[in-house]
Amino acid sequence: MLSPDARRALVHSIDLDSIYTVKVYDEFETEIGDITDLVTSCSITHANFVTVHRSCTFTCRATLRWGRDRIKVVMTIFSKILGLSEEVSLGVFIPTWPENSRLADREIVAYDKMWLLDHNLANNISLVDQQPIVMTVQDILRERGVFTDAIDLSRSNDVSGGISTWNADDEENRYSTVINDLLGMVGYAGIHFDGNGLARSAPYVRPELKPISWKYSAGEVDNIIDAEDEGSYSTNHSDIPNRWRFYRNDNDERETPPTEGDGYFFYDNKSNGPNSQDALGGLVIPKTMGLDATSQVDLESRGWQVISADILANETARFTTFLNPYHGHFDVLNLQEHLLGAVGRYQHIRWTLDLDNKSVEHEVRRVQGGVV
Repeated sequence: MLSPDARRALVHSIDLDSIYTVKVYDEFETEIGDITDLVTSCSITHANFVTVHRSCTFTCRATLRWGRDRIKVVMTIFSKILGLSEEVSLGVFIPTWPENSRLADREIVAYDKMWLLDHNLANNISLVDQQPIVMTVQDILRERGVFTDAIDLSRSNDVSGGISTWNADDEENRYSTVINDLLGMVGYAGIHFDGNGLARSAPYVRPELKPISWKYSAGEVDNIIDAEDEGSYSTNHSDIPNRWRFYRNDNDERETPPTEGDGYFFYDNKSNGPNSQDALGGLVIPKTMGLDATSQVDLESRGWQVISADILANETARFTTFLNPYHGHFDVLNLQEHLLGAVGRYQHIRWTLDLDNKSVEHEVRRVQGGVV
């Protein structure tokens, strides 16, 4: 595995090139065969604010089994000048089209393993008092055919503080809903799958506090923004809150009344960004929400996830770069694109890697606060 510095050097090399392979595995991830020669185009999209985050669109002549086969895409990038190369796994995907078609060069859309969780419940799921939460998430994953994960275990000893039930007859309840509700109870970010097909979740970190993943700039030595792509920049300042009031959904079960800092979490955006109370001349736009949490720390963690998503909503940039297969989930970028007016800390909303044209389309939103 290359170091972060070696990866940056490789991505910026003037002779950067790549090849990719597409292989088929069964539902137990035993390799069936290599179909690379039957694939004529391939792209990967990762979208953060949807349930099923990563998808693969490819044109292929192979016959695949809908809902059972696993498609693994691996890119090898290399620079002969630097003498560097690395294989990068881009995802494990499940094809969602019937197996009986043999049409030549058919476009296929396959989704990552979140697809297995994006279904209504077959039975009620109940959480009893003092039940380990992270272990419960892992049990649900196994039941849905996800046999390996890389979930952070730092809160694995945390248990539920009461009884919760998700009813199968409620069409809003999906396995992904239950899992993310459980993870939120211990202050974890929502679940996602990485390029190796592993389920991941860890304690939530606000975007203004996350480390910078990549710097993209134009007109400088490290420029990898495609100069032929004009890009776009847009703003939306409607209905973005600047006051948040969160409460624990189990407050009515308390023996003592909840207070701020103990059952309630309040936050006022006084001066951060164009939708702050100061920027709007003192105008307050409130938002109130109840959240499931096992402690005050978890209430505040879940609240910050809501606040960060709300604040991100107002400034969006879209641009294209040359090849970079290392992007993941909710990357934070240092963007220096002065022609677009996009300068500062931004977080990915969506990226699409075109494996044949060897380019990446990005959609990002400005992070209010933090340093670059």
